[in-house]
Amino acid sequence: MNTKIIRLLLFVILIVIWGMITVQVVQSLGENAESNEGEVVAVQKNIIDSASIKYVYQDDVRDPFQRRQIAVRRDTSKRMIVPKAIVPEWVPPPMKLTGILINTANKVATLETNDGAVAFLHEGDTLRGMKVLKIQSNSISFSYQKKTVDWTLETVSK
Repeated sequence: MNTKIIRLLLFVILIVIWGMITVQVVQSLGENAESNEGEVVAVQKNIIDSASIKYVYQDDVRDPFQRRQIAVRRDTSKRMIVPKAIVPEWVPPPMKLTGILINTANKVATLETNDGAVAFLHEGDTLRGMKVLKIQSNSISFSYQKKTVDWTLETVSK
């Protein structure tokens, strides 16, 4: 008789625990449904906002999947005319010489790029395609795009 009471008590406790778990699951599903309704409204609003965006088509862009056709003109004498390559004009690197630091053993040139960054370069260093060849007391020589150029440090006089 004692074991029947213990079994009944354990069965009641089991039912109560499962009931509490069921209530928690139902409540969380209800909260998720309410929050999903808000998400659906937000998604629909984003769809409406994206529908008002206008796209501009530009036909001057080359299709990357088409092969390039090189136009070769022929004259009446059956010789092929090959178009000459256009050589771009040489432009100096987009930076300026702001200072030269000289120690007994080291020479360092300070260069400022067009975005405001400052670089400290020794002889032989390369920055954005510019290789420092020689650093002197008031000038540096460098090579850039297969051309050697000298820059002189600007002096400020009072």
